Amino acid sequence: MLKSVEKDSQIIAGEIDSYFLKYGEIVRQMGTNSIYKDYLVLATEKKKKKGYEGFEEVVNGLKRIKETDPTLALAWLGSVSMSDLVANDPEYGSKEGYDITTRPWFIQMKNSEDSVVYAPPYVDAVIGAIIISIISPVYHEGKIIGNVGVDINLSKVESYVSGYKIGENGFSSLVTDKGFLIVHPSEDLDLNKSVEKMDKEISSLWEKMKGQNSGILEYERESQRRYLAFERLSSNDWIVACSVPKAEIYSQIQILWILSVFVMLFLAGVLVFLEVAITKGREFKSLKSLYLSLSETKDEVQKSHLELEAAYQQLSASDEALRLKYVEVEELSTKDVLTDIPNRRSFYELLKEQTDAGARGAVVLLDVDNFKEINDTMGHIFGDEVLKALAKRLSYIEEEGGYLFRFGGDEFFVLLKNADSREKVTKIVEGMLSNLKRKFVLDEEELYIKVSIGISMFPENGNSADELIMNADMAMYKVKNTGKNGYLFFEKSMNDEISTRVKTIKVLQDALDRDGFHLVYQPQFDAVTQEVCGFEALLRLSSGEYSPKEFIPVAEESGQIIDIGRWVVEEAVRQVSEWMQKGFHVPSVAINFSPQQLNDFGFVENLKELLANYEVPAHFIEIEITENVFLEDKEETIDFLNTLKVLGFKISLDDFGTGYSSLRYLSFLPLDKIKLDKFIIEKYLESGKDAVLHNIIALSHSLGLTVIAEGIEEESEYLKVREAACDCIQGFYFSKPLTAVEVEEKYML
Repeated sequence: MLKSVEKDSQIIAGEIDSYFLKYGEIVRQMGTNSIYKDYLVLATEKKKKKGYEGFEEVVNGLKRIKETDPTLALAWLGSVSMSDLVANDPEYGSKEGYDITTRPWFIQMKNSEDSVVYAPPYVDAVIGAIIISIISPVYHEGKIIGNVGVDINLSKVESYVSGYKIGENGFSSLVTDKGFLIVHPSEDLDLNKSVEKMDKEISSLWEKMKGQNSGILEYERESQRRYLAFERLSSNDWIVACSVPKAEIYSQIQILWILSVFVMLFLAGVLVFLEVAITKGREFKSLKSLYLSLSETKDEVQKSHLELEAAYQQLSASDEALRLKYVEVEELSTKDVLTDIPNRRSFYELLKEQTDAGARGAVVLLDVDNFKEINDTMGHIFGDEVLKALAKRLSYIEEEGGYLFRFGGDEFFVLLKNADSREKVTKIVEGMLSNLKRKFVLDEEELYIKVSIGISMFPENGNSADELIMNADMAMYKVKNTGKNGYLFFEKSMNDEISTRVKTIKVLQDALDRDGFHLVYQPQFDAVTQEVCGFEALLRLSSGEYSPKEFIPVAEESGQIIDIGRWVVEEAVRQVSEWMQKGFHVPSVAINFSPQQLNDFGFVENLKELLANYEVPAHFIEIEITENVFLEDKEETIDFLNTLKVLGFKISLDDFGTGYSSLRYLSFLPLDKIKLDKFIIEKYLESGKDAVLHNIIALSHSLGLTVIAEGIEEESEYLKVREAACDCIQGFYFSKPLTAVEVEEKYML
């Protein structure tokens, strides 16, 4: 009966768990294998692959893992940037535009103590099979330098689950921890559609299973009451669910009950006959032992009959209890446990109700700015209190016709009914931001909560919940990327921006793979003698398809800046070496360093190796930073700069004056130069505050720093910064950026 169905779910879950855990252990061992680790250390420090010593050993090791099971689609390892990716198939190469650090499983792996991560499944575009990746990080000097993993074709698991017989009309299914169906006999298997977005009955069933490792539930599907026994996998939190019609359980009990009645009646008749026969004559004494044996059998059958009757009565009595429990769970499934406000499911239901009715309104998405820092510094319990306080502060929105929901994590949604104009929505949203400006006091701690808000209007920006959420999310991230703590309405141009970003990533990857970059060099001139005193190396796409202002931010967001940065360093060092070999007098060449390049843990070793290979002394290379490199891990960044300084590299601070704390940095950074930004020069010169500029330059000189004025385009600007004792000048007034050949012809021959 029910116990049998429950046992079936445990058996299926146990088999799948054993399968996943076996490969989880293999991947964990791969992560500590010295052969793979050594390769990834080299891959991090160099930009090569098949030239590595031991490359064949790495590939052969991956092939041996692949051969252990035909359902293994791939065994692989790759660097964090995925610019070096090796698999059992030697032709399997790096993934273009693939930013591994943004993948959910990488974030989970980075923030978790687990040595193995089971990634969300996906459908392979070539073979059409569902694939799951099992991944383990590879550490070097306390940091993740890469990952190892296997990709498993789930066809074996699918066949096992779908082929497991559950009663006469039952079935088994497999659901991921996020609610995506992997195996089910009738529902559409769509890895982009969670069961919580299906009909009310199924989404309610899913809510009841959340947070539970096992259990038995009753539900209705297609006018049929059913029992469902479920068991959660220990490996990746997926769920095996076995479903059987309630009528089938009742039918089995009834059949057994009726059989037990017939058996009892038959035994009773036999016993009466034997009893009469025994009492009438000695010739029947031999039947006495049979009589006693059948009496015992009758007692056992009667006992079983009573047990079946009790089970039947228990099932009947449980109907009412289950109905009451269902009402209770139904209410809980629509509330967020932490904040006690309506949850994601409630939001979907109300939004669908509005869009189906053709109503007008707005979806407002709020995401707490820098919430991770609150969790990291104050702890997750304090972070939970922040979310509860935020929900309470925003609860007034109901008085203005809005509905507040917690979507998950640090995201909240407000659904505004009858919001038929942007003006109405703007007034409400600005009121929310104003409300949040008041400080929060939690556990005697004072803090200010800031949020980024994205807004989509319906029906203008969509008629489905998914489309409206996606558009609000797009607008919210636009706010995040332009300073946070504000709001934006979704615009169709945002879709164009995403398309442009995807195209730009591809163009950049093509440039990396096909030598599609080149450097130009803008000269820097002595302010007094007007002789060349240095160059700044500037990156260009040879195709000219995008300007640096367009493609550099994309490269930084996608992580491609790591490989691009290494290309720039090698090309600049190579060019300096070539000029030296030609006998030219070569001043220092400045290379721009992005904050994201701090994630290139082998940058220094790579730089040292390039200088050794090209025989270029370190003082010919200048590393140009901006204060953005100090936004995170300030101490670690200063240690990095001190290492460069000790090795003999020059360090300059670019865009000086554009940040609020630039002057403070001068006192503790190992700098050689500062570059006054064009903005600060124009600001003080145009306002007649030349004295401020004089004081900044004098202060810099007192700290032993060389001062370069950049962006100088007019003679009047040049004369004033020279009068202020600026050391060097850079800008179109003297020279535009030049190719290496033009530099030789104008300044070196």
